[in-house]
Amino acid sequence: MLFLLFACLWVLIAFGLLWGCDRFVPYHVRKGSFNGVRNMMAIAASFYSFLVGFIVVQEWSTVGTTKALISQQAANIATAEYAATTLPPPNAENVLDSIAVFTKSELCDEIPALEDSTVGRPRTNVALFKLYQTAATVSPASVRGLPGYSQVFSDIGDMSDLRYQIINGASQRVPLVLLIVVFGVGLFLVCTVTLQDVKHRKSHVGTVIAVALFVAAGNTVIASLNRPFVGAAAVSSQPLAGVAAYAFEVPESEVCGPTP
Repeated sequence: MLFLLFACLWVLIAFGLLWGCDRFVPYHVRKGSFNGVRNMMAIAASFYSFLVGFIVVQEWSTVGTTKALISQQAANIATAEYAATTLPPPNAENVLDSIAVFTKSELCDEIPALEDSTVGRPRTNVALFKLYQTAATVSPASVRGLPGYSQVFSDIGDMSDLRYQIINGASQRVPLVLLIVVFGVGLFLVCTVTLQDVKHRKSHVGTVIAVALFVAAGNTVIASLNRPFVGAAAVSSQPLAGVAAYAFEVPESEVCGPTP
């Protein structure tokens, strides 16, 4: 659907340029500037391809990094849960409950919101604070000397750090000025193709439309990768879903339902 929208836009632009060229650019001007137009078309096509390739590599890297961060956070949560089970009651139950609440808040509230937002959710902030508070107030004090407690507190710190890195990944989008440059170069490319001196009218129109679709395809790839949590290569929260399902002892599809 995104490609069809861009394709319609650029085909309309192409027909508008064809009409304008036929109306305002005489044939002898096209014929006399054939070599210059051909050279400019080659430069524009190379530059457009370079821009799209550069942006795609950067955005794909962001998507891959964010996926790795979510997997690492799920591993830290699982490790914290295993370590918490070694604490004496009721500390183990309290810490496990707090971890489960934080995980569910991030999975069901914060990550879905990152499709459109670039900031953390207040509900998840509160859940993380309560998790820290629960771990810091275990009693008796001798519990804090246990190996399991040190592991739990270390993993909570890692979970917090990874959470903010994931949020930062959602904000790493293509700058507006770069999007404007990509659009401008694409427009210039279609313009130069339109100005070519081609004797066969149908062949010329087909070439212009083909280049317009080429530009639309580049725009589609950029738009699809621009937001890591939505689009063709959306980051999956599946690792967190598996951890939360284990904590609540429910199927993954029911994790974001009412708390058991």
